[in-house]
Amino acid sequence: MRHTTIANISGTLGLLLITSMVVGPGRAQNQTPPNAPPPVQYWKNENADTQSVTRIQILSPALGKLSIHAWGRCAPECDWGMAEGTLHDQSIWVVWNFNGLIIKSWQLTIDNATGGRLKLSSHTHFTDNSGRVDRDDTEWFVRVKDPF
Repeated sequence: MRHTTIANISGTLGLLLITSMVVGPGRAQNQTPPNAPPPVQYWKNENADTQSVTRIQILSPALGKLSIHAWGRCAPECDWGMAEGTLHDQSIWVVWNFNGLIIKSWQLTIDNATGGRLKLSSHTHFTDNSGRVDRDDTEWFVRVKDPF
């Protein structure tokens, strides 16, 4: 028996999970079509002088969850680690919590009108009693094939 499942995770982001499963007596085998998107997407900030996020890695869903890996501008660069993304309204939503002192909420969306660039809309909320004012930022990323 052959069972095929196609789940469009987000047409806007071009992330498709396509699994073809061959099921028989005592066996199951996953097959990925040759034209499926790569399981990992690499994005680089088009502003080389950014003082914020320098690059993003999006890993396709495992068990229905997206993983986002980010790096930020430091000396030379800070690895923010991984966060779980949620798909909603053609976007990936991610929350970064930096020890409860800074909380960044992201919306990642592909903008086809700009050639398929990744738009990062970010809201930064400061909870560290520093007096800093919350801020909103927008940054643009281009997709790259090599993992930096």
